[in-house]
Order: sequence, then structure tokens, then C-alpha cells
Amino acid sequence: MTFSGEHDLFQQNLERFDFNIQFEQLFFSIIPSVLFIVTSLCRTLSRLKKPTVVNAPTFRFIKLCAITIYIVLELSLLVLATTGPFQSKSMFVTASALKLTVAFFMVTLSFMDHNRSSRPSVILSSYLFLTLLLEHTFATVFTAAVALKVVILLLEAQQKSRWVSWDKKEHSPEETSGIFSLGVYFWLNKMFLVGYRQIMTVEDLYPLDNSFDAISLHDRFSANMDYSELKGDNFGLVKVLTRTLKVSLLVPIPFRLALIGFTFCQPFFIERLLNYLADPNRDTNVGYGFIGASILIYSGIALSRAFIGTTQSAKVLLQTKTNTDARSQVALAAWMLHIRLGVVFVAPIVLVIVCFTGLAILTNFTGDSQRAWMTGVQERVGLTASVIAGMKNLKISGLATAVSDYVQSLRVKGLAAGARIRKIFIIAALLGYIPLLIGPPITFAFSQRSFDVAKVFTILSFLTLLTKPLCQIFQSTPEIISGLACLGRIQAFLESGDRHNFRQVNGDRRPNLEKEAVASPLLVKNLSYAFMIENGCFGWEAGKFVLQRINTRISKASLTMVVGSIGSGSLPYVKHYLERFLSMKGTWTKAAVFPTSVSVINLRFCQTYAEVIKATALEFDLSVLPAGDETNVGSDGISLSGGQKQRVSLARALYLQADVLVLDDVFSGLDADTEKQVFRQVYAPGGLLRRRGSTVLLCTHSIRHLPSADYIITLGDGTIVEQGSYDELIASQGYVQRLRLGESANIDASSEEADLKSESSSSRLTMTVTNIASIVPHSDISRQVGDKTVYKHYVKSMGLIPAMCSLFFAALWGFLTNFPTIYE
Repeated sequence: MTFSGEHDLFQQNLERFDFNIQFEQLFFSIIPSVLFIVTSLCRTLSRLKKPTVVNAPTFRFIKLCAITIYIVLELSLLVLATTGPFQSKSMFVTASALKLTVAFFMVTLSFMDHNRSSRPSVILSSYLFLTLLLEHTFATVFTAAVALKVVILLLEAQQKSRWVSWDKKEHSPEETSGIFSLGVYFWLNKMFLVGYRQIMTVEDLYPLDNSFDAISLHDRFSANMDYSELKGDNFGLVKVLTRTLKVSLLVPIPFRLALIGFTFCQPFFIERLLNYLADPNRDTNVGYGFIGASILIYSGIALSRAFIGTTQSAKVLLQTKTNTDARSQVALAAWMLHIRLGVVFVAPIVLVIVCFTGLAILTNFTGDSQRAWMTGVQERVGLTASVIAGMKNLKISGLATAVSDYVQSLRVKGLAAGARIRKIFIIAALLGYIPLLIGPPITFAFSQRSFDVAKVFTILSFLTLLTKPLCQIFQSTPEIISGLACLGRIQAFLESGDRHNFRQVNGDRRPNLEKEAVASPLLVKNLSYAFMIENGCFGWEAGKFVLQRINTRISKASLTMVVGSIGSGSLPYVKHYLERFLSMKGTWTKAAVFPTSVSVINLRFCQTYAEVIKATALEFDLSVLPAGDETNVGSDGISLSGGQKQRVSLARALYLQADVLVLDDVFSGLDADTEKQVFRQVYAPGGLLRRRGSTVLLCTHSIRHLPSADYIITLGDGTIVEQGSYDELIASQGYVQRLRLGESANIDASSEEADLKSESSSSRLTMTVTNIASIVPHSDISRQVGDKTVYKHYVKSMGLIPAMCSLFFAALWGFLTNFPTIYE
């Protein structure tokens, strides 16, 4: 087997229009092999700590057998290269030795990626596919090795979704797709077919990839976050985000450099191509070379942009790196113009400087405009959420129209603030297109030379490379400044002072207190209280107290009711038990323990679950719901009535079996009969909480149940007006006595207990039927072809003339942008 090779690496093959053997061995074999060895080693080491996710020993054995046969073939080729009589022997031996080394690395990489990666090996598949394309000239010589490479590639490209040990419904097909499926988006075909055949729902969409998991990103952010460094540094949060996303910032750099390189190949390609077309004695083989060069250049541009798009984690990062690359591209294009035009290249540079001056002036207003807009949006959205939550009360009070008008006024103000920032973006875009549109005419106007066609197109290409990136810079700069302004607001929030808990919690040192109680009768008395407050003052802001001179004690295993007129401070009084105040003063002691969560019930202990449902009178409500207790009631229980929301919330709290419950107006929205039933089942003597021995603090405006309370606290004028048992307060001629409770409301505790024992819970309780909003999804046929009413609404809002002008200019822009490609 004899090969002829030239000693000059870049010498053209004289026998045919092709590279010489040394060049092909170096660039098509040696360099890819070295890159594969380095990347596969890093990949193998990174997989060592990963768990096994694929269980397919038979398929793994087949792949390893194929690679083992390939090792034998490469070893044979190395022996032939060592002993064979041909020139450029050292190059052949080096290439063969590296291929054999690659074959051994293929074994370890295939083994690790097969077991510990859900998708086919990207590195191995890429190497096999690339080398098959590059080594096609040797296919007729090394037939067996090339054929075996094809077999290995087909095996490695197989998806492992059938063997992956996870729930397929929780993972996207993208997570098990190889480079070919990802490259042509083949994994999306199933979803496209579903969307073509029927109206798509949320259930038809694939789950998000695990790479979008916010938990891991939050962990990295927390590891890099130091709140002490934020203060005094306006860009402290930006630095933290840069450290957190440093990998995302660095990964696209090679692809950015490749994109710049391929982009600057275009002017040289155009110049050489035009000179070739102008030559009457042109060689056909050179034309084929131009075809190959065009495929290489424009495929490289497309692939570089694709890889850049897949490696971006945030739009701001994309814009930041785009601006950096654009400045490099502008500088390089200006230097190329200087070579071909001389001093005239200054003309477009001056135009660019003028536009940059306008952009600098514009950016002075960007940050303030963005902050004003975001502040308005935050105010409006917060108020809207509060209005929706309290819509029933607003309608009852007759304030719905006034509040609606106020929300609408905030919307108008927000649109006006948003219009200012949008105008800034429009002006920035206009400044960006001025150099692109006016730069070429000005440049040729100042030039005194005569150019041929090749020179003209080459200069136009460099002018495009100079001015087009500026469009991106001009348009993205205001957006980056707006993003920095938003980060500034977030940083201001992170720098705000933490809320300190001024209260003393005795629950943690209860064993010590019990020992000390033997010598102190006072401690024995204090241990019988769940809460003790002495000279307490509570407020939302430092120095501004809503409640003052609060002195009270809450006994354990008791029902304490908090009453008072509207605005008396009952809500702040309840809030301070939940540590929701920024400013507190006085002695606050807690000997009980609060539950840490009142989340949605997922696990059901049958006895407790049935007991809670019965106590809150939800049995009938669950029976009429479409899916019972599995019914999706919408965001914030929007399909439930007000009373049902209250009882569901109470049921969640009761299900936790907590020692202490702080409840605020849980009877609002309940009719009289349901309220009576719930109170009797939960709070009255013999009720659920009484049997558990829980400590209950109930803030309520329903005064009919005061006789059942163990202790009553009356608030008024920012302090406690009176407190004590019901009999004590009736005799004191105070607020409770003035309520003039009649005999009908004066329910004796013993009679309530008797009623509770005598009545059958399932047959004697009166159920309230509430119509549940239909939440069964319906088919929206208009979504298939578009809802015309939406477009009519947009046109009506814009006005007919502005809408027609917008449509006309959009069509004109599309025509003028694409017309040069077909103009001859």
C-alpha cells in the first residue's frame, strides 16, 4: 500500500484539485483526535460522581463490542502505517496512533455516558459524524474501519428513553435526544402533530428541562451572595449575578469568535468571487472551490448562531456579549476600510460618533423612566390583587366603582410612563439605522477614486459590517440600562433592613423553667399561660405604634376571643402573634409552639381527615364538587364562595393538629346556620379543638358566641379597653355589656354541649348548597385560526388610520429589505 505525499503542508495536490495528504492528515485526523481526547477525558471525569440513570446492559454490551472490534482494526492500521513504504510516514503514524488512543477513550466515554446520561453521547456522536465527513477520501482504502465507524455512530445515536429509570411524564423528550434530534428539532414533531390535529392544552406541552431548575440556580446565587458587600456598591448585585452566571457568560465566547471570523470571510469571498467571474479564463475547479467555500462560510455562520442561541441563559447576557462583539467587529471593519479607502474611512466613523452622542444623551433619561414605569406597574398590580381578593366587601360597601376608577387611573399613568420608555427605544433604534442607511452614500460621495464592481461590493460589505452591529448596540443599550435600573430596585430591596424579632420565646428553655419553678411560685403560675405580654407596643413602622400599653395573658387549652369596633386594632393585635411587625416594644413571652406551615393537604390520615371535614361542614360541599377533594379550585380558590374559602382554610389549619391556632374572622362569608354548625363542631365545649386541648385566639366580629369564650379581650382606641371572662365583662358595664346581647344570642355552654352530643352529625346538619363555577376546560375553536375579535380590539384601540399606516410601513419595510436580493 503506497501513498505519495508532498513535504510542503500547504502545497496543492498537483494530480487533482484537492488538499495534499499531509494537510488532510493534520487537520482532518490529528487535530480532531486531540480535541476528542481532551473533551472525552473531561466528560468522563465529570460523570464519575453522577448516579446511574439508564439500565440497559445488553445494549451497552453491543456498543462496547463494536468499539472493541474498532480498536482491533485501528491497531492493525497502526502496524501497517509503521511498516508501510510511503512518504510522510511520520504524519501517518501520528494520525494512526492518535486514532488508536481515541478508540480506547471511546470505550470509557461510551460506558460512562451510557449509564449516567439520559441522552446519547454528544461528544462521541459529534466526533464520529465529523470524522466520517472529513475522512471520506480514505473510505475506499480503510473500508472496514469507516464502515465500523458508521455502525458505532448508529448505535450511539440511539435514544435511551425506554431504559431511563424515571417517570417519562415528568421529563421532556429533549432530555433524551441526541445531536441529530436536537439539531433538526425532531423531538418536537409529536407536539406539532398534536397541535395540528386538536386544540392544545397545558397537558399536551412537554415538561420543562431540568436545566431550567430554579433551585440549583438559587443555590449558586446564595453561595455567591454577600449582603454586606451590596451596601455602597451600585453594581453589587450585577457582580453577584456575573459570578453566578460566569459559565453562561464564558461558554458562548468561542462561538462568538467563530461567528466574527465567518462573518469577515464574506467580503473577501465576495471580492474573490467577483474577480473570478470577471476572468474569461476561469478554471472550473476553482468554481467548485467557491461552492465549497460558500457552504463552509454560511453553514459556519448558521451553526455559530445556533450554538450561541442554545448557550444563552438570559436576554441581558446576550445583549451584553453582543455589544462587546459588536465593538470588536466595528474596529476590525474600520481597519479594513482604511486599507481600501484611506482617509475617507473617517466619513462613516464621524457619522457613527454623532449618533453615539445622541445615544449618550438619550441614556441619561432611560434609567429614571424605567424606574418610574416599574414603580407604577408594581403599585397597580399590588392594588389590583388586593381589590380582587376583597371584591365582595367592596361591592357590599358600594366602593367598587370608585376603586375601579382609581385602578384605571393607575393604568393610565402606567401607560404614560411606559410610553416614555418606549419612545426612548424608538429613538435609539432610529439612531442605530442612520449609519446603516446613510453611511454608504456619504462614504462614496467623499471618495475621489473610481472602483470596479468587485471593489464596490467589497467596500459595501465592510460598511455593512461596520454599521450593522451599531444597530444592535443602539437598540440594546437602553434595554441594558433599563435592566440595570430594575436590578437597582431589587438591590435596594435586598439592602433594606431585616425585621428583627424582639420577642422572648420561652419554649426553647422550658426544661430550665420547670426546674426553676420548684423554687418560684410565680414561674409555676406563668407556665400555665401560652402567651404573656407586658407593656407591649406594636406598629408597622419604627416609632409609630398602632397598639400601645398592651398587657394580657392567654391561658393554655382555652378559647380567647378578641372583639372591638371597626378600626379598633384587632388585626394588628393578631398580626403580632405571627411576628409580622417591623416595630415592637415591651415584654413578649411565648411558651407554646406555632406550626411552621399551613400548606395544602397532600397526605390524609383517614380519621383526622374525616374529623376535620365533618367539623367544618364540608362534607356536602365536597360531594357536589366535580372531583371531590381533588377538584382544582383555581388560583386562590377563585371558583369557591367566600364561605367555602373560609372553611377550607380552617380545615387546613385543623388538619395540622397544632397546639396553638390564631384565627382572624373565620366566620365572615358564612350564613347564620353554617356559622352555628361550624362553631359548635370546632370551638364549643365538646368541639374538636376542646377535645384536643388546643389554645385558640379568635378575632371575630360575630358576637353571638361570646358566652362560649373562656376569655374575652376588647380593643379600642389603640389599647385594651377591657378583658376577662364573659360574666365579668357583663357585670362591668363596659363594651360587652353595651352590646345588649339578648336571650336568643345568650347560648348557654351546657346546652350547646348537650346539642352536640345528641345530634347526629350527618343527618342533623343543614348543608348550604353553593354553585361551583364550572372549571371543566372547554374547547376554544377560535384559537386554531385566531380570534378576529382580538384584532378588532387592537385596531379599535389604535384607530383605523394609525393601524393602516402601521400595516403599510411594515409591508414596505419587508419589501425594501428583501428586494435587493432579487434585484439584477
